Amino acid sequence: MLRKGRAPISPWLLVFASLFFVIISGFLLLLLPQMRTTTISMLDTFFVAVSSTCVTGLSVIPISSFTMTGKCVILGLIQVGGLGLMTLSLFLISLFLNFGIAARVMAGQILSFEFWGKIKYFLTMIISITFIVELLGALCLLPTMLQNFPLEQAIFYAFFYSVSSFCNAGISPIDSDIMQFSGAPAFLSTIGFLVFAGSLGFFVWYEILVRVRKWIFGGKRRHKRAWPLHVKISLLTTLWLIAVGAILLFWLERHYGMPGLSNMEKFFSSLFNAATIRCSGFTTLDYSAARAPTMFAMLFFMFVGAGPGSTGSGVKTSTAFLFFATIVAILRNRDSVEVHGRTIPSEQVYKAIAVITISLAWIGISAFFLLITENGLNSMALLFEAVASFSTCGLSTGITAKLSSAGKIIVMINMIVGRIGPLTMILSLRRKHDSQRHLYPEERILLG
Repeated sequence: MLRKGRAPISPWLLVFASLFFVIISGFLLLLLPQMRTTTISMLDTFFVAVSSTCVTGLSVIPISSFTMTGKCVILGLIQVGGLGLMTLSLFLISLFLNFGIAARVMAGQILSFEFWGKIKYFLTMIISITFIVELLGALCLLPTMLQNFPLEQAIFYAFFYSVSSFCNAGISPIDSDIMQFSGAPAFLSTIGFLVFAGSLGFFVWYEILVRVRKWIFGGKRRHKRAWPLHVKISLLTTLWLIAVGAILLFWLERHYGMPGLSNMEKFFSSLFNAATIRCSGFTTLDYSAARAPTMFAMLFFMFVGAGPGSTGSGVKTSTAFLFFATIVAILRNRDSVEVHGRTIPSEQVYKAIAVITISLAWIGISAFFLLITENGLNSMALLFEAVASFSTCGLSTGITAKLSSAGKIIVMINMIVGRIGPLTMILSLRRKHDSQRHLYPEERILLG
């Protein structure tokens, strides 16, 4: 029971605090001498801790600068950052304690899950899906690793790539990233599927598994249940983004960024990069040599990012969908936003517009300051860096290591804000007041 006069802790503040706790813990561990093979500055070490925890993939130093133990710490940061410390903590607590109503509500808010009564099952499902998919992914990646590395190293690298892919981190355990495996379709297909699976969101997987379980064990009680609107939007938007991205990449880069490949190989490469560009730094393209139209088009896909409740970031697919659905409603002179026979609450419409607006403003401000601090670097490359760090995508034109100390700090702030979400950060810092609804007289204003 809460004491009188003491406001309950905001779940968003807990998310905010837990992320910083993981970053600081990882930073202190990576400072230990046994974690590094060479001297690394404190700023660069902190950058690696932030990038790993925020599952971004941007790096200012080669991964070979860390020992195998150091890489294990980075892998742990990716796993905790991808799932979220609060998710892991809530799961461990649920193993030994029964959640009260207040705890279930708070957990539901943190996980964006509305069915608070099933929160314990949902937490168990998140952890189970994560480790099962990552294990299967590692087994699929292992044959390719065994062709290039000794047994123990191959096993570790297979797990590293699997975790990094599912958590949408895009961090490679070797300096050459995945470029050296660009001729291994089985490897790239596994990476692409893991990134896709991690970007969908756990609520989508929850709905899929509920139906699979009923189909297998339902027997005569088996019945059709309508898919929630959120699942339809997430799946359709994700598939459309991948399809459009693949077509654009193939069209823009087939004569420039994919030398020596057949048309089929070029389309497969385009499909792979379209699946990863929204939320993961894994790529078989050299964006430092990409054409300006390609880089400009990819900014949109990075900005949208992954699905809500997923391991990825960005403004999220459902937010972008709702934003465009609102524009369509305005063009059709509708008073409400309607999608698949459902009316979207005005509160969610306002939030979608707020998220898009705040995110664009934040990226614009961070890009502006990068232009000031990094006046010797290409403007498009700096904008690309600002969007990639905010969306925690991790793609870069290769300028991350060339950034000044001020530039690195700007990028780190971008990664943290992007991982938490700008609206969530504002909600975590605002003071909660008693809700008082006043309805003032209506008056119209002139619009452009």
